[in-house]
This record gives sequence, C-alpha cells and structure tokens, in this order.
Amino acid sequence: MVKIYLDIKEMGNALDNMGTLSEKIVNNVTVDLLGNVKRESPVDHGRLQGSWTKFDDGPNQKTIKSSANYAQYVNDGTGLYGPHKTLIKPTTKKALKFTPNKGKFKGMTIFTPYSRGIKPRKFVEKSMEKTTNRIPELVIQSINQVKLG
Repeated sequence: MVKIYLDIKEMGNALDNMGTLSEKIVNNVTVDLLGNVKRESPVDHGRLQGSWTKFDDGPNQKTIKSSANYAQYVNDGTGLYGPHKTLIKPTTKKALKFTPNKGKFKGMTIFTPYSRGIKPRKFVEKSMEKTTNRIPELVIQSINQVKLG
C-alpha cells in the first residue's frame, strides 16, 4: 500500500501564487524549447540556428519564431520529400540554376531540368519531444522557484 501525505502548510505559498506558478511553468518550458530548437537546428552557415526568438504574447502565452524564411522548408522538406511530393521544376525557364555551398559541386553553377528537393529534418519535432520529456522536471523547478522566490 502506498500512502501520500500532503502538508497544506508547505503547499500554501504555491497555492497562493497559482498565477505566478503557471507563468513560471510556461516560461521554463518555453526557455527549454528555445534552447532545444537552437541546438537541433541544422547548421550550414548558422543563420537558421541563430534566428530563433521567444516572444511574450501574454502571461501564459509564449511564441517561438524563426526569422529565417526557409526554416519551414528545412524542417518539413521540399519537392519529393515535402508535403506536395512532386519534383521541383522551373516555371519560366528551361532549367533550374543554383550554386551549392557544400559537397562535390561546391561553388560550381549547376543547371538541371528538375530537383528532387531536400529531405525533412524534423528538428522542431525533435525539440518538442525533448522538451515534452522534461515537463515534469520543469514543473518541479517552477514550483521551487515560486516557493523560494
């Protein structure tokens, strides 16, 4: 048999500060997620990794956004690997033109009639999973911050 004893006197401060506690929890989860998404972002030149910012939308509402306009494409994939599952083809020219910045064709100008696209990296989902696994720890941390603070 398991017995659980609750000392209401010990919980009093946390119960009195429920609004503060929920704010702490949301903030701690957001900070953890921001750190994870920065660590999990693929690094080519570092712009994507450094582009993540936390916004306060209210006491219990936070948003994490990237200023890199290509973040969704890197996360979700493009072409055959993306949501549309089709080749990438030129719309106004006969060929696509690009210059890779890594690999055996680095620095060379490439012309091709189509591209398969890029595979999804799913770094946002990986970050969310890591943070979700830490929620119990983050809640305890938040309770201790309210209790001691």
